[in-house]
Parts: sequence; structure tokens; C-alpha cells
Amino acid sequence: MTGGLNGRMLIPLIDFEFIVNTEIGLMRFIRKNFRDEHSFDLTTLDKSDREILSLLYSRKDPNPLSIIINNDSIDQEELYKGFMEYYKYLRLRRKR
Repeated sequence: MTGGLNGRMLIPLIDFEFIVNTEIGLMRFIRKNFRDEHSFDLTTLDKSDREILSLLYSRKDPNPLSIIINNDSIDQEELYKGFMEYYKYLRLRRKR
């Protein structure tokens, strides 16, 4: 992008989270690969992306898994970290 302040070049920085909603991606990933009714509320998980997005935006807990976890014995933070590590692993593997 050219122009801008005194003829200087402007390079906009856009946050990845603004372009790609990783929380919806996580829900889709779990929906496809981890259909465990003892851990996840499959009724919620099977809702449309629009409905899940609404639940994600209106949740009180910062952890996105809080809208689908139905087992109190699951450590949501550790599970979320595990999914994010697995996601990073998959991204690195695709780059090779």
C-alpha cells in the first residue's frame, strides 16, 4: 500500500485471529475427529457454525471448550493447550 503520511509506504498489520476464527476451527476439528459423548456435548457441537459462533461470543469462560465440555472431571485448560499444540504440529508438518 503506497501513499499515506508524507509519501511513506504503509504496511498494514492484520491480526491472524481477525481473519481466521481459530475457535470455530477448533470446534469443527473436534466435531470431525473427536466425537466422544462422554467428554463433549454433541448436541451443541453439531449446531451450525453460526450458532456455535454465537455461543462462543456470549460465553463467560475465556476457554472456548467451555461451551461443549460436559464432563467436570476434564481439565479444560490442559485439553485446550493439547489441541493447540496438536494444531501447531499439523501446521509444521504441512509446511514440509
